[in-house]
Amino acid sequence: MPTILTSDGANIHYEDTGTGRPIVLIPGWTMSTRLFDRNIPALAANHRVIAMDLRGHGQSEKVDFGHRMPRYSKDVVDLLDALELEDAILVGWSLGASVLMSYHGLFGAHRATGFAFIDQTPKNSNRDGWELGVPGVTAETSTDVSMILENRAGLVDAFVPKMFHATPGDADIAWMKDEAYKCPDETAATLMLNHRAQDWRDNIARFNSPLLVMAGRQSAICPYDSSVWIADNAPDAELVTFENCGHCPFWEDADKFNTTLAAFADRVAGANSGA
Repeated sequence: MPTILTSDGANIHYEDTGTGRPIVLIPGWTMSTRLFDRNIPALAANHRVIAMDLRGHGQSEKVDFGHRMPRYSKDVVDLLDALELEDAILVGWSLGASVLMSYHGLFGAHRATGFAFIDQTPKNSNRDGWELGVPGVTAETSTDVSMILENRAGLVDAFVPKMFHATPGDADIAWMKDEAYKCPDETAATLMLNHRAQDWRDNIARFNSPLLVMAGRQSAICPYDSSVWIADNAPDAELVTFENCGHCPFWEDADKFNTTLAAFADRVAGANSGA
């Protein structure tokens, strides 16, 4: 099982498949690299695909420290540095996209030539005139993580099917729930508090790297219009809509997702090489 050691001493698990321009896949809250099972083989046909488990998630070490956006973004830096990657396409799903918003704000385009966000609002909490946050998350509810700490099973039972427009079969839902449970309750709660507190809108306005925004029109987790907002406000962004998908277009419409992401990676590569 390949791992790298972060600068603060956490072991991060990653998968490394294929050769060519690197594409780095970063999962969302409590999820793991397994969610990209429908994408890695296809993308690896012409690219080097690295998928990482966030600290405390999947097969990464279950440390009890560092569960905040800036540290998670530094973990991505540590991975790219350890693997000596250059001109990577960094792809974040859900909270993974927030990690990349932090990454770009702190480290710019370090070892990256392009970014892709999958279904993530730049501000989770609906407050101060912002209405494109996660449904139900307000100033009053943003600090309430009691469901995570007191009824994790109920939360997971509700959350995993909600990620999809068309719910997968029972077997797929079962293993996805198992992946969620690999992230300890305290880690999940601490991270969610930090995630909800962020407002990346000023970062988006200064996001001067090529950016692909991929959004499920039917997402019940992040409003579709929040992805539209990112694409409209980032200087060099394009929006691709997955009409019949929810929060996981890479799963529900894997063929379109894989083709779209590979084409973006190749287009960015061509632009940088002057081709």
